[in-house]
Amino acid sequence: LCGYSLVRDGYGLEWLQGGQGLRPQYAMQFLLSFSGDGIDSAISVAAYLSDTTRLLLAFGAVFEMPLVILLLARAVSLLVHHQLGDDASRVTRLGCRFSGMVRLPSALTLRIDGRGPQLLNFSVLSDAGSAIISRGFLCFT
Repeated sequence: LCGYSLVRDGYGLEWLQGGQGLRPQYAMQFLLSFSGDGIDSAISVAAYLSDTTRLLLAFGAVFEMPLVILLLARAVSLLVHHQLGDDASRVTRLGCRFSGMVRLPSALTLRIDGRGPQLLNFSVLSDAGSAIISRGFLCFT
């Protein structure tokens, strides 16, 4: 074990000496020792990986959401300032497609793709010219 020795504690768990922590197979045996006679363990690798992946994706989305909201809010505030005369109450509908990553540090460019009587089409581009927000639209009165 690369110079580490196993140390058995009072609970029957083996720890790697040297601060390496608990070995997973012994932790699983310890946790399964609490099940009664009528309880079967339903632990499977597929269920574990599925739950872990779902948890990672959920936390990733939650932690990225403030950046996504900030980027969209900045784009909309620029549109409202330059195209609607700072009157945000005129905005009735907003939508876009997030189609790229923002690599920091980066200068973003807001591009107005088209304007109708009550519609603005926009996109946000990165330094390299790739779209970060594409097919954005802002409806107004």
